[in-house]
Amino acid sequence: MLRVKLPYTAFLTQRETDPLCLLGNSSERGTLFAAAFDIESLTIRGQPSPVLEEVAANWRSGAHFDVSTDSTLVYAKGSISNKLFELEWVDRKGNRELLLPADRYRSFKLSPDGHSLAYGLHDGEQADIWIYDIERGVPTKLTFDPANDYGPVWSPSGESIVFGSNRDGNRNLYWKRADGSSEAQRLTDSQNIQALYSWHPDGRHLAIYELASNEQGADLRVVNLEWDDRSGWKAVETTDFQATRFGEYTVNFSPDGRWLAYASNDSGQSQIFVRAFPGGGGKKQISIEALAQPRQSGRRLIRS
Repeated sequence: MLRVKLPYTAFLTQRETDPLCLLGNSSERGTLFAAAFDIESLTIRGQPSPVLEEVAANWRSGAHFDVSTDSTLVYAKGSISNKLFELEWVDRKGNRELLLPADRYRSFKLSPDGHSLAYGLHDGEQADIWIYDIERGVPTKLTFDPANDYGPVWSPSGESIVFGSNRDGNRNLYWKRADGSSEAQRLTDSQNIQALYSWHPDGRHLAIYELASNEQGADLRVVNLEWDDRSGWKAVETTDFQATRFGEYTVNFSPDGRWLAYASNDSGQSQIFVRAFPGGGGKKQISIEALAQPRQSGRRLIRS
């Protein structure tokens, strides 16, 4: 399996009044950086500037943070060596507020309306998905299977959660209503390890990472969906988006659904690239240093 030496994350954020910005985190220092990003030329303007210290990270999932549509940031406080993390809010001025106390948190995602947080939590024996109601301060356990559940991602409406699990042997994808009113349903059936990163804003596509059993490299794929939150979700086809002999990982849709940002080590280092979705045109490298994982949220790009 191809691995990067250090974990990084990239994320594209947007506010209508702000320029596009690339945010990222270096796991060596646990520092989050930001740089202006031009969506037309797909280039970074100026040098990255540090905006936040002590952001937890690891090589599997990169830096642990997420950003709401109003550019409020939530992150896990820690470093590469910490096993327990705090989750904190941080506003655009760098002011911090504790959201959840130290625990074994895994990857997490803010709901589309910013009122809830879906996250993985390991209790020492297994990992489950939880939903935290931010306004009421109430956590609710969503999954109860004795297997490991991980990587929750919200549907565009915020009514469903797709997550990864090994409950049927292979690490594939499952979905469940966010209010817990349905049982978890299997979405994909693959012999390969799969992890979900992003849900297209039209609700019809999932961007995933898939690692073949021969461990020749990780590929990026798109799961095409039918139905909806009310009737349930069904995967009808899974297609390659970026599949090479190198490692590609951490793919994320832009808020308008026209772009996919992802990381690849085809140059010998982990770099961030952008490609049009659903297709057309070649890839464009946008990182200026060795990086690893991109996320997008509009006119800003956050990398770590």
